[in-house]
Amino acid sequence: MVATSAQTVGTGLHTLGSWKGYLAGIRYLAEQLPTGVGIIIVGVSSPRKVSIALREMGHRREISFMNSQAFMVARKGRLIEQNGNIELMNKGIDFDALFLLNGLALTRCYGDIKEAVRKDAEG
Repeated sequence: MVATSAQTVGTGLHTLGSWKGYLAGIRYLAEQLPTGVGIIIVGVSSPRKVSIALREMGHRREISFMNSQAFMVARKGRLIEQNGNIELMNKGIDFDALFLLNGLALTRCYGDIKEAVRKDAEG
């Protein structure tokens, strides 16, 4: 297993597309590694970016994602739905429970995306 980062630090327009440059480097890394070596990509969280990353890397390699989105969204009292949408929680759920629910939702969301990418690649 190899871990690498596509995380962009900072704000502003100059950071918007920089993750695609990191992705090109990660794709090159993947081409150099044996197919049995999995890759953990840190800093990619949105369903759209996860889908792009998986399509770029190929569906035959084990790709995992690690990010802080579940925590950051829970800290604001928001819940991530399985499809990746975020909604404000007005119910009496504490931040710890929201964090766990958000982590599960992202895991399911990324799993659904992986399955869709696999099906698309197989025809």
